[in-house]
Amino acid sequence: MIDATEVERAVIGKLAGDAALAALLPDGVYWDLARQGATAFAIVSLSSSRREGELREGESFRTFVYIVKAVALGADADPIAAAETRMHALLHAGTLDLPAAAGCALMTMQWIDRIRYTETIAAETWQHRGARYEVTVTPTT
Repeated sequence: MIDATEVERAVIGKLAGDAALAALLPDGVYWDLARQGATAFAIVSLSSSRREGELREGESFRTFVYIVKAVALGADADPIAAAETRMHALLHAGTLDLPAAAGCALMTMQWIDRIRYTETIAAETWQHRGARYEVTVTPTT
């Protein structure tokens, strides 16, 4: 059986374990919400998921679509653009270290579409850049 939580942990672990991305986003990588006080970080969230065909009694494969974005305080676009580029290099057509507990193996991981917007909160400018990535896995058991 595919463990979706383990797939999520693997995506976050891939991003969090990259030294180049950590230099650009020193406050870390988070699921849904960053810690209070963070000013340069990555967020991973689930956008959608679906189960495909049942060739046996279980699933044939499952697809997760994740929102993966860099978020930074300030108007300087260069650091956040570099973080977006690094995340893309790590995820699009990349590998994923899925533990046995995930119950699955990676089939594909690919870019779907881009995310970019700026917002003002309490007179502070926050930039958001990234993409939605589709991760498709197949059961190993």
